[in-house]
Amino acid sequence: MKKIATSRLMFLGVIIGLILVNNGCTRKKPGTQEITMKMKFEPGEPLAHVGGITLSLEELRKNFLDTQGAFRNAPHLNTEKKRNEYVETQVTQLAIFLEAVKNGVLNDPKIRRDIQKIVVQHAMREKLSQAQDAYVANDEEIKEYYEKNPIHFNRDEALKVAYIAVPFGTDPKGAEKVAHLLLKDANTKIKDANIKEFARLALNFAQTNAAASSGKIETNESEYLEKEAFEAKFGKDNFTKIKALESVGKLGPMLVTENSYYIVMKTGQRKELHESLEDSKARIAKRIAFEKRGEVYEKYLSELRKTYDIKIIKERVAELSNDPTPHANANMNAQAQNTPNSAPPAAPHAH
Repeated sequence: MKKIATSRLMFLGVIIGLILVNNGCTRKKPGTQEITMKMKFEPGEPLAHVGGITLSLEELRKNFLDTQGAFRNAPHLNTEKKRNEYVETQVTQLAIFLEAVKNGVLNDPKIRRDIQKIVVQHAMREKLSQAQDAYVANDEEIKEYYEKNPIHFNRDEALKVAYIAVPFGTDPKGAEKVAHLLLKDANTKIKDANIKEFARLALNFAQTNAAASSGKIETNESEYLEKEAFEAKFGKDNFTKIKALESVGKLGPMLVTENSYYIVMKTGQRKELHESLEDSKARIAKRIAFEKRGEVYEKYLSELRKTYDIKIIKERVAELSNDPTPHANANMNAQAQNTPNSAPPAAPHAH
C-alpha cells in the first residue's frame, strides 16, 4: 500500500488533533496553542514557523519532491522560484487553516462531516492493510480454498462477446436481410470497441424498422464461455472464428445457428489455466489474507461499540424525517393538493 504524502499526513494530524480537542474536557474555542499541542510534525532543521508550529526542512522537502511525481528532480521544477512558491503556499495554507479553526469553522456540521470522512477512510485503509499484512494462511486453509475454487486454477480458454441476435422467426430470408443490414451498420458506425453504441445500434434499428423482421431482435453480452458452451449458443466452429480476431473490440463475421443470425463484437478473451496446488500457494495465501480483512473489520466495529459505549435512542430515529422548519409540513400538503397529476375522486357507480 502506498504511503500517504507528507502534507496529507500533516493535515490528518491536524484534524485528529482538533477532534481530540473538541471532544475533550475543554469547552473553550479552539485556538492555535490547543492545535499545536495535538499536532505531530516531522522533526528536523526548521524551515518555517506558523504561529506555534515549526515546519522542518525534512518534512517539506519530502512533500515538495513527492508532488513532482514522475518529474521528480526535473530542472524546470527545481528552480529557486518554484521552491519559494511552494514554501509560501504551505505556510499560507496552514495559517489560513489555523485562523479558520480559531474562528469556529468546526462548528459547521458539514465541515465536521467532511473531516470525519477523511479520517475514517484513512483509518480503515490502515487498519485493513495491517490486518492483511499480518494474516498468514496455513496449509489447510490454502488446500481448502484451492479445492473450493477450481475455476481460479484450472480452466480452458474462453471468449466473451457482445451480440445482436436476429431470429429466423417465420421468415428466414427476411431475418438474413436484417442481419446483413445490422452488420453493415455496425462496421460503419461502431468505433473503439464501444459496447454501448453496439447495443444502441439494435435499438435504433428496431425503432426505425419495426416490421423488418418477423422475430424479436435481442442484444446482450455473454459471460466468458468455453468452447463447448460458446458453440452451443453461437454455432459449431464459431469459437475459432471469434478467437482469431486480432483484439478485443473487433467485430466478427456473421454467425449462423439453427434459428438465428448473430452480429458479434469480441469483448474478452481468457487464457486457459492449469495450476497445481503447489504453484498456487502464494497467490491463494494473499487472497485469503485479503478476505480476512472483512472479519477484522467486523471485530473492530464490535470493539468500538463497546469502547465508546455506543447507544442509539431507537424511538427517536423515526423523527429524522420530520422537518422542523416552520410551515414545512403545511407547504408539503399544499404542494400535494396542487399537483396536476392528482386523480379526482372516483364517480359513484350508477345503479
